[in-house]
Amino acid sequence: MTTPHSVSLAYRPPQETDAAFLRMLEGAAGVGEFIGGLPMPTQEHTADLVMFVISEDQTPIGLGGFVRSGALEGVDYELVCSILPTARCRGFASEACQAFLAWAWTARAWPRVLACVNRANEGGLALARQLGFTDVGPRLSDANVLVLVRERPANRD
Repeated sequence: MTTPHSVSLAYRPPQETDAAFLRMLEGAAGVGEFIGGLPMPTQEHTADLVMFVISEDQTPIGLGGFVRSGALEGVDYELVCSILPTARCRGFASEACQAFLAWAWTARAWPRVLACVNRANEGGLALARQLGFTDVGPRLSDANVLVLVRERPANRD
């Protein structure tokens, strides 16, 4: 499997040896305060997950990627990303999400990607909009969650 690329971060699929890190990330304060929720790679339906461990200097600092979304027609993938509290406010979520989107357009050629963000998550909404996502409206199953969409850029055909 190809992996995303960016300047200061490295990405790789989760491994069994990441179990302790993933538990720590899942229990970290504010872990859901970035884009989307945080589906763990050990959940059922792993075929609907494309996740990557995010590392800085070979140290895991986050998890992100894509999960099959139940929003809209249920055929799209949703961008998800979370960074450990100790690595936040350094631009890593933005850098990782940009790398994930570039990967989605080139490695998978998906026509669009969704972001589902709680209305109270101002940082996640700001990041999604900075990444070029536009509001579609509330999620039918939860009016507190906004669905945003980003179309595949025309130059990625």
